[in-house]
Amino acid sequence: LAFVSRKIFYGANLVAVHRRQTNVKLNKPEYVGACILDLSKYFMYDFWYGHFKKKYGDRVRLLYTDTDSLIIKIETENIYQDMIDDCDLFDFSDYPEDHWVVKNLPEDQWIINEGKRVLKNTKVIGKWKDENGGDRAIGYAGVRAKCYSVICENSRKNMIKAKGLKKSLIKREFTHKIFEDCALEGKEDQPRTTQFLRSYRHRMYKIKQTKSSINPLDTK
Repeated sequence: LAFVSRKIFYGANLVAVHRRQTNVKLNKPEYVGACILDLSKYFMYDFWYGHFKKKYGDRVRLLYTDTDSLIIKIETENIYQDMIDDCDLFDFSDYPEDHWVVKNLPEDQWIINEGKRVLKNTKVIGKWKDENGGDRAIGYAGVRAKCYSVICENSRKNMIKAKGLKKSLIKREFTHKIFEDCALEGKEDQPRTTQFLRSYRHRMYKIKQTKSSINPLDTK
């Protein structure tokens, strides 16, 4: 039978019925997700060991990694010149047109597309991009996965990530020093309070929630 259970909400005018799915159509290639993750790991390892470690040796250090991104520290004379030397690996389409890198790229990095002069690696799968769009990172404090802060040279705002906390709260109350104190001194940040709307049994509630924020505990 398809029937599982039923629930009567406040009053007698609204009833929810839970039914069991009797037919399952396997028409989604779920194995593609596993393939994408495996390919991502291959590209990440190849780029790190085949390019960075090979090029810089002990002068490069991995600070943070996620599924498709790296935060690294490199000791070099001119990182932008190094990127130009290996420009076939990168997509510079997010850099401003007046950026030093864009102005000094070899002519063979440009193509004509629909009458416009564009970089040939624009949006090409497998090419690496500078997430800061050419704004050099000068400070980093990482606490755990998806919880870190990056200071950029010219930007007025820090790039702060803290999974599980609202973006508005992060933007309003968090600073780079909070992450720095946590990473270097093991200092736990104070609990933070947020408000949000949530539906429960077809009724809307305004909820105030206080939760632990930035702390040095990493169990992942």
